Amino acid sequence: MLFLLFWSAAFCVAGIGGGSLASWDEAYYAIVSRGIFRSGDWINLTYFDTPFYDKPPLYFWVTTVFYRLFGVNEFATRLCSALAGIGVVLVTYFIGKRLLGRAAALAGAGILLSSSDFLHYARWGTLDITHLFFFSLAILFYLKSVERPVFWFVFWLSATGAVMTKGPLIVLAIPLIVLDSCLRKDLSFIKKAPFWGGLAVFFLAALPWHIAAYHAHPDLFTRNFLYKHLIERTTGAVEGHTGNWYFYIRTLINKYHPWIFLAPAALPWALWRARVDEKKRAYRFLIFWVVLVLGFFTFAVQTKLQWYTLLMYPALSLLLGAFSSQVIFRGGHEWAHKAATAAVLILHIFFSGVITQDYSPALKELSGFVKASVPPGRTVFLYEYHDEPAAKFYFDRPIRYADSLFELDAAMKESDRFFLMVPEDKFVRLSVVFAEKGLRKIAGTQAHKTDLVFLART
Repeated sequence: MLFLLFWSAAFCVAGIGGGSLASWDEAYYAIVSRGIFRSGDWINLTYFDTPFYDKPPLYFWVTTVFYRLFGVNEFATRLCSALAGIGVVLVTYFIGKRLLGRAAALAGAGILLSSSDFLHYARWGTLDITHLFFFSLAILFYLKSVERPVFWFVFWLSATGAVMTKGPLIVLAIPLIVLDSCLRKDLSFIKKAPFWGGLAVFFLAALPWHIAAYHAHPDLFTRNFLYKHLIERTTGAVEGHTGNWYFYIRTLINKYHPWIFLAPAALPWALWRARVDEKKRAYRFLIFWVVLVLGFFTFAVQTKLQWYTLLMYPALSLLLGAFSSQVIFRGGHEWAHKAATAAVLILHIFFSGVITQDYSPALKELSGFVKASVPPGRTVFLYEYHDEPAAKFYFDRPIRYADSLFELDAAMKESDRFFLMVPEDKFVRLSVVFAEKGLRKIAGTQAHKTDLVFLART
């Protein structure tokens, strides 16, 4: 426990306050939390004064608390996800220990922690790792409820956390539970009072915000929260996020580093153990967890985003951990699992780039000039540069796009005072045109991947 706590804290939390937020989705969600922080309205979420119903509120509530404790900054924005990352590692260990024993649990939790994709999202201020924590926690308490039905209450509380973080994906746990119960030939949980009592608690905890949000803006809530995310994402590719049947397999190959190299041997081995091992129920449970998540997002959900299948990472990591502990290290050498985890984590610092989180450095650098030059409420235009959420977060001003000189001319007619952010290469190419329009350079950046120039006509 101390080993996992130390290394997960060191790599999920340490350094998350550095750099700058990503325009999608870090800054997008940070603006929602900042809206709660400023308004004190915990029910009616807003994205820069626009009603926001894309996601449930729990993640934003927690981040708002951190804003009150630490200020509105990168550290507080990412802290909820980072702490959830530690929680996921520990929950994975407890699930593995219950199913496969201590050695496989340690190896699996270490593999999860040191995989590049998990580290990236744990250090990123979005909902996905927090949702994974509640989803995994629900699975753990289901496993504990087999022996002590009172844990059904905590299962449903964990399910509430998942629903209030990212919607109804906790339903994926239901077929997993039913299959495991069928394998044990015991469906008696549906007759037990804690199951139904916990379900009642679930509805009592989850429904109030949904009802209040619906009554505040019935049309927006129905269109953005229910239709867009429950129906449109399933039946079509939202915002052009398409993919073929091997999209998530390719994602694993590209993102689940370095442990994906174990998968070609470990997964057939796990299938074999699911047939002959004395713990075959455990292997079947983990295999079905992986197949269920992978199959659902591959075939049932048409919108493809690489972080959707994070939900299967604890199970996949435990299968690889079991292979490592029983085949590579022959059931022993706990020190070797710890050494491998620590070594891979340290190598990430130098080779993978997941520790460095500086996505919008130019916007952050220019934010002081913008706030000093642009009165609150006045719009800053981005010329052929599409980083609206990060610009809104760092400038704290309305943002609009101008993607051509025609659009720029039309926008400049709206007011004598005009403020423009333009990439350095486009400024050099059009500097004479900007000067003719009365735009003068206020500030610029250097040594960034995309340097920017801030112009104003005052």
